[in-house]
Amino acid sequence: RKMPEYCVTGGTGFIASYLIRELLSRGHTVRATARDPGIQLAHCLEGLDKALYVSLRDRVVPSEDVAKVGFLWSMGGAKERLKLVKADLLVDGSFDLAVDGVDGVFHTASPVFVPQDQNVQVNAPTLNSVVVPLLLIVICDISKWQLWYAYAKTLAEKEAWRFAEHFGINLVVVNPSFVVGPLIAPRPTSTLLLVLSILKGKCTYVPISCSESQTLDKCNDQEGDSNPHSMDTAKIRELGLPCFKTLPQMFNDCIKSFRDKGLL
Repeated sequence: RKMPEYCVTGGTGFIASYLIRELLSRGHTVRATARDPGIQLAHCLEGLDKALYVSLRDRVVPSEDVAKVGFLWSMGGAKERLKLVKADLLVDGSFDLAVDGVDGVFHTASPVFVPQDQNVQVNAPTLNSVVVPLLLIVICDISKWQLWYAYAKTLAEKEAWRFAEHFGINLVVVNPSFVVGPLIAPRPTSTLLLVLSILKGKCTYVPISCSESQTLDKCNDQEGDSNPHSMDTAKIRELGLPCFKTLPQMFNDCIKSFRDKGLL
């Protein structure tokens, strides 16, 4: 029986790289998207039918930063079952070929934009399932906060559920609490980049005082929340999945990987 084929968007990201490695280890074919797949990835088109090959051929372009995606080819099964496709969230229709005919999509690319036209709906009927990792912040009580980042994440998830229901797509949304760990890629992005900046002392806060303001600002008082947020992991244990790592374990593994890669 043919193994299902999956698309992983944002293929060079932290979560995406782990997904790609795991899917390949289980024998799946993976289409990973990247804004710049790189010149050495042209062989990823081999084995495709002629029509799809012609369509994808022009999407593999020379890269000035091959190292950013080259690490994916060191994964087991990558040469046989990994295809990298050029796609950009800011370019309408650039993901069409990446998701056409796959059994499911792991959508990790960020930011997520909701276009006002119907282009995004073209390939919706061809998808069976989609997994979208968002942040835990979308399920916190933020009724008294003015955090537009959290608000945007909440709207993104609501739109994902609406879209999935409309087109009959099996959607799973994962809300990770904190994503830190060993780095697979040659250099960090997103959260790990911030962690590295803190470790190197490059992430600083400089207080700036303004002696004059043309506008009188009025801020509401907000009492701090001293209660820690807790999550019930009973379902995780019942499924036989491993327990979550502690923060010290996560950061120790992360720092070790930084040192192994010469970043610290």
